[in-house]
Amino acid sequence: MVGDIYPPFCYLSEDSPSGYYIEILQAVLDQAEMTAEIELMTIARAVALLDNEPDTLYAGLGLNKEREEKYIWIGPIAQLRGVFICHSDQADFLAIKNPDEARTCSIGVMNRGMTHSLLIAEGFDRIEPVSYPEQNINKLKYGRIDLVLAEEMSFFYTVSQMGFARNEFTIACSLDFSTSIYLAANPEMDNKKLEKLELAMKNIKESGIFVKIYNSYFGDALNPIGTEPVRKNAKGTSEPQ
Repeated sequence: MVGDIYPPFCYLSEDSPSGYYIEILQAVLDQAEMTAEIELMTIARAVALLDNEPDTLYAGLGLNKEREEKYIWIGPIAQLRGVFICHSDQADFLAIKNPDEARTCSIGVMNRGMTHSLLIAEGFDRIEPVSYPEQNINKLKYGRIDLVLAEEMSFFYTVSQMGFARNEFTIACSLDFSTSIYLAANPEMDNKKLEKLELAMKNIKESGIFVKIYNSYFGDALNPIGTEPVRKNAKGTSEPQ
């Protein structure tokens, strides 16, 4: 089981994986009466393992067209919104009112993350990928990039953890889309394991465990997500469970 470091969704607390995605994954494993080692790493490494290791499950991967037919999708577990963020001292100078106006800017993203894939698909060419969110925040703070494209809550959570002030950074504009987040499995994973994981997801949603975990982190701060679990298979079809 793998995940990437993306607080407050996934992070290390006293060297142990913690965060919203990890709690959801652990609840699913408990319901399925399964045990697994959970390891956090860079997005690029986690995706590489998901691509190449049949027994791999990724805790908290965004669904997009590029990925849809590659994996088994169990969830959704969150609905996230992307925003362009600048240093507050540069907000008036940049004056970004919509995503198209950001095309001339240098933009920090997470390497092989959803924001990276999105900008490539939309034809942006001044993309600067990094492995860790703290790198983007430092580059933005010290003027080495113009913007960061990130999930709003995660960005400002990390800003706070780094000891910077929230008002040092400003949301320049929002994107007109949101991203559904799932547990993603290698399509070669044993089908009996997949069935147990899918049933466990269904059970934690129907029993209220899922909502309890969700509300403990976010309340109504994130976009609402459906409680009916859906498995999207590697052929791109959807199967309500």
